[in-house]
Amino acid sequence: MASCSTTRRRRTKEGRCAICLHRKRTPGHSTCRDCRDRVRAYSTRRYEERRALGLCWLCDEPADGYLCEAHAAERRARRRAV
Repeated sequence: MASCSTTRRRRTKEGRCAICLHRKRTPGHSTCRDCRDRVRAYSTRRYEERRALGLCWLCDEPADGYLCEAHAAERRARRRAV
């Protein structure tokens, strides 16, 4: 019996979705359309719920906008580096 990592590596080499490992991935992507749609819906729902509660959408810490001060500082530093 193969390990999970061996199975995942083999199936992704066969051109299957990196998330579900069943459907064929979409050309130019590592995932299938169904999995990308599910991830997008989950991320949007999580973002909206956390924003409504006044929390950072990345870590659940209190936030003035959509990021806590720690993540906002990281973002500012990243933007200055570019």
